[in-house]
Amino acid sequence: MRKAWGAVLACAGSLLLAQPAHAGDRATLERYARATWASFDAMTDLATGLPTDQLHADGTRDAQTSTTNIGAYMWSAVAAERLAIIGHAELVARLERTIATLERMERHQPDGQYYNWYDHRTGEKLTTWPPSGEPLTPILSSVDNGWLATGLRIVRNSVPELAARAGAIYDSMDFGFYYVPEKNRILFHYVPSTGTGPCCYDTVVSESRVVDYIGTAKGELPRKTYYGRWRSFPDSCDWSWQETRPSGFRRSYDGVDVTTAATPTTRRG
Repeated sequence: MRKAWGAVLACAGSLLLAQPAHAGDRATLERYARATWASFDAMTDLATGLPTDQLHADGTRDAQTSTTNIGAYMWSAVAAERLAIIGHAELVARLERTIATLERMERHQPDGQYYNWYDHRTGEKLTTWPPSGEPLTPILSSVDNGWLATGLRIVRNSVPELAARAGAIYDSMDFGFYYVPEKNRILFHYVPSTGTGPCCYDTVVSESRVVDYIGTAKGELPRKTYYGRWRSFPDSCDWSWQETRPSGFRRSYDGVDVTTAATPTTRRG
């Protein structure tokens, strides 16, 4: 959820900064951006710099946060500063708290991956689910760590005062850890307590491709990983469950056969 609102703020910022807008459109975008940032402000613990996963109507926060939430908060803070919603000094102060908390949070080693859920008030790894008290098995989520790394990279490139510290965390996160060579794809997640992880993300129309981008850019995933997911399904017996038949071609990239096809749109009724 936090990622979605972070995307709203980032997109509003891009539209406002990239091109002239009609006065009414600009005012609407600015209103969206300020309201979105106000929600992040209300979600975030002042001591740790971590946002909650859920903010309730009465202003109370749930204890849990995820690595996706943290990443979205960081890039949203950068967007808020660029839109003059907050000043640079406030940006640095906010993200310094966030980075300091990330530096001391428990991680899985030697790959440097963060666990999926933490207490946003303390930065402690969660082993029980706060809303219910039920046991929670800590996992390492490839996608959630990918969004955290995205936030860290944006901070490294945008906030000089924190570039070295954000970059050090980013560099220490090894995304090759999730790679399954025989599938040329990445795990959904990994469970340290059992040494297992379900395989694998298999379609490109998914937020999980952020891991392909980050891991390939860092040299931790082979380039061919980018082509390991289905872009469209082939017209074959194995995929005969498709209601409309795709039409396209197959081509090899980095030794990987890729189906590129279009599926006709049908109208019913």
